[in-house]
Amino acid sequence: MKDSVSPEEFYLNLLKKCLTRYGFAEKYEKYEPRRGSPKRALYAPARRLLGLLKFELVRVKSVNPRDCAEGRDWALEAETMIRLRRLDNLQFCITDLLRRQVPGDFIERVSGEGGHPFSCEVF
Repeated sequence: MKDSVSPEEFYLNLLKKCLTRYGFAEKYEKYEPRRGSPKRALYAPARRLLGLLKFELVRVKSVNPRDCAEGRDWALEAETMIRLRRLDNLQFCITDLLRRQVPGDFIERVSGEGGHPFSCEVF
């Protein structure tokens, strides 16, 4: 029998999936034909015309949920660049510190390129 999930755990799992856009059916990426391909000759004029109308050429990107969870894709549209496995690990570390009542503070820091925006400081 499966262990029941507490409301707090359920909420945090949902929050992580929303922040990472995990499970969203469609993602789009900018369309740009390879140089030298026949489609490339039509690309520049079409892009200029669509740009005047505030449109852009995009295509549906195939999404592999396992890649999303493990961080093997780049989260262009997500609210965080950290993927599910890293968020799970961060949650585990923080809840472990809280459970063991380790003295110290949590500090939110600015970080780029997919790093953790939180760190734990023990004074």
